[in-house]
Amino acid sequence: SVRGTEFLDLLKERASTRNMDNLTIGPTLTVTSEHIQEHTSKLLKIPGAKLLFGGEPVPGSENVPKKYGCMQPTAVFVPLDQILDEKNFDLVTTEIFGPFQVVTFFNDAEEDRVTTLFNQLSHHLTAAGSPVAC
Repeated sequence: SVRGTEFLDLLKERASTRNMDNLTIGPTLTVTSEHIQEHTSKLLKIPGAKLLFGGEPVPGSENVPKKYGCMQPTAVFVPLDQILDEKNFDLVTTEIFGPFQVVTFFNDAEEDRVTTLFNQLSHHLTAAGSPVAC
């Protein structure tokens, strides 16, 4: 879908502008870089998953204490079928309080499946469902 691709390109472009010099990104106090990298690695083992961008420490973050996280904004694509699979659901819907997101695509015919997904989320976080017409 062109619109979905355009959205991802814009998302990646905006994420790439974040840096320590202009203070648009900095350490996260609630999750370590190691934890974010481990979570990303687990997600990438799901069939069809792929890293869209990020996944690396922020350049210039070498002096940030290891007990904090300082990762580039990261997005991982996971197919909707795989998100809804019981064996993946908890992993894919685990909230990481850092610059991290899971992305999927769906169309109008899959609206019921997406509603099912949202209703299964333990905290019903609305940011979990930010649809873009594809």
